[in-house]
Amino acid sequence: MLLLFSALTGAALVAHRPAKGAPLQGLEGEKKSTLGVLDQISQAAIKRSAPFEISEARLNEHLAETVQSRPAFNLMPTFWQMEVPRLDLHLGEATLRLRWRLANIHVCDLAVNFTVRREGKEFRCEVVDGAYGRLNVPRGLLHPAKAVLGQIADVLKPELDALFTMNQIQIAEDQLLLDPRFSESEVQAAVTNR
Repeated sequence: MLLLFSALTGAALVAHRPAKGAPLQGLEGEKKSTLGVLDQISQAAIKRSAPFEISEARLNEHLAETVQSRPAFNLMPTFWQMEVPRLDLHLGEATLRLRWRLANIHVCDLAVNFTVRREGKEFRCEVVDGAYGRLNVPRGLLHPAKAVLGQIADVLKPELDALFTMNQIQIAEDQLLLDPRFSESEVQAAVTNR
């Protein structure tokens, strides 16, 4: 019993230690688009002319602008504040990092690793695993975070709806590659329907 209590205490201490994170990438060397991320994706979905990319820095800048400005997200009391969510993109996988501050004294971190892949005509977003602070956990133990992840998805619904109209979505190192062009099967179907 003492061994079990010691293990749980150690896990709780590791989970409450703030995670180490790389600083956000800036947009200094990048030519800033006059269109927002949502506008870029929407325009590409309409034109369906060429693939394009959105950098990790641009996505994080959009999250900072969007999440802070949407009132449905700021329902928490002032002593318990959530910082702006942050995305880290790696080859084939993305990490959503969330951080809360309790009265500017204590910091709580949550990281959720997920992948996006296409299955038929639908996209599937699958949680791989995650971490509470520095404690890595399998995806089953991320169930308590489901409510806040659902709330973030609700706030970003227009962006997600526009994103999933793309033909291909690929996560690369520090960028999101989007291909809005028609797939071969869509072109074949259009030709046969003439």
